[in-house]
Amino acid sequence: MRNFALTLLIILAAGTVTGQTWLQMTELKTLPPLPEPVTNNAVASVKVQDREFIISFAGLALGKSHNDTHARTFVLDDMDREWLETAAIPGDVGRLAATAIGVGERAYVFGGYTVAEDGSEVSTPWVHAFDPLSGEFEERQSMPVPVDDAIAVSYENRFIYLISGWHDFGNDNPHNFDGIGYAGKASSPSADALFFSLESYSWQQIAVDGPATMDHRGLVPFDGDWLTIGGMLEGQQVSDNVASYEFD
Repeated sequence: MRNFALTLLIILAAGTVTGQTWLQMTELKTLPPLPEPVTNNAVASVKVQDREFIISFAGLALGKSHNDTHARTFVLDDMDREWLETAAIPGDVGRLAATAIGVGERAYVFGGYTVAEDGSEVSTPWVHAFDPLSGEFEERQSMPVPVDDAIAVSYENRFIYLISGWHDFGNDNPHNFDGIGYAGKASSPSADALFFSLESYSWQQIAVDGPATMDHRGLVPFDGDWLTIGGMLEGQQVSDNVASYEFD
């Protein structure tokens, strides 16, 4: 019972939409799909030596059982535009709902939770830095409290702030990692997006030209557009789609 059906929360700087009263997100078909379907994966983008990378960390595969959680890492760069699998996230266990962010020339991965055979879920405190050029991880100091489902933001390309999240027990949200609600009812993805303007300090609902999806861990910038990577479609179908969006 950890994940909310996805509504994209997009925060744009003041001036980005000056003079516009209506926006639409349009899906572009320009990037290859992931090597395999995955949902609830941590995602980030990083620029290194004039190359831009997008990375998918861990997540849940097609079977949607505890055996289908994994720690696999997939990387795509803007030159080759091919997905490559690199080293798995250290820890020797699959995890879901980790949080990732690119800062400097590294992507940082925080927490996530594991799923046991009996369905019990345990948050993790692990922090790792990932080098997209070498495909290697470096262990960093663990978080004081194990957390998953958090939000990461950076400041001055140096500081990382981890906000909110979940720690083992106590969450009142609609569905479990397999997309089925606590009462046995399947959750459906949202086809809407919410846009917050710092200019007017107000939320607006905007149209999305593309299929409804859910259980994404982030909306990442890449090559001038915004990406969702994997996720879950209607009917709890795990997706390998990499959707690139632009604002009209």
